[in-house]
Amino acid sequence: MKWWWSLVVVFCLANAGCATLATGEAAIPLNATGQALPQGSVPVVVRSREIDDVSLAHVPVLELTFENHSNQWRSINAARILVANPETAGPVRIPAPELLHDWHFAAQQRKRVHDANRDTAVELGTAGALVIADAAMDSKKEEVQIAGAVFGLLAVSLFAAEHYSDRKHEAEAMSLAQANHLYAGTISLPPLTTVKRWVLLYTPGQADASALRLVLSYDLADLGTQRVLLRWAPAHPRHQRRTERGRR
Repeated sequence: MKWWWSLVVVFCLANAGCATLATGEAAIPLNATGQALPQGSVPVVVRSREIDDVSLAHVPVLELTFENHSNQWRSINAARILVANPETAGPVRIPAPELLHDWHFAAQQRKRVHDANRDTAVELGTAGALVIADAAMDSKKEEVQIAGAVFGLLAVSLFAAEHYSDRKHEAEAMSLAQANHLYAGTISLPPLTTVKRWVLLYTPGQADASALRLVLSYDLADLGTQRVLLRWAPAHPRHQRRTERGRR
């Protein structure tokens, strides 16, 4: 039975995942007429994802990852977000980075409150599960003792998995400092490196950013203007609930 318990622990910890630099969905390269190009045809791989921790209905925040897999030093200039379907998405505004000081403070405070409440709930749930498991271990029935041991092991494993998941998230997260904003200036990409930027969108007509078709346009030194169609994974269910509340 012990090997089975150990397997459960390993599974829970592995399920938390390992941190990676390549976060987000790979963008689709486009030619000058907007037609899709093969993934390997562009010198820089661009990925994007919504930053769920600070995104709200009508105010999605996107993380953009630039991957330079070559031995050339790349410089990205004039990066801009374009809306490919304005007739469907409605107006989309991108506030300048210097105007986001108050938003940044409010978003970080909201995140700290959410994280504190979540940690408290996890700790209380784990403590309660261990109390129940300990009481079951005092039973004279062997099957109840086994059930209690398994229950306690699962509680501890889930708590550990939550811890490793948080560590993974912290390793992958980027600072939302003004200097890291997509519009802050030139993006320097040394050989074989990955650089991240962020951008906040204000979508007064759309509470859900998944309806947007966003094109990233940027100038790559010596190679001219590049365009990619951004994609990102579906928002976390928690964010979807916030989006639904935003519609009401």
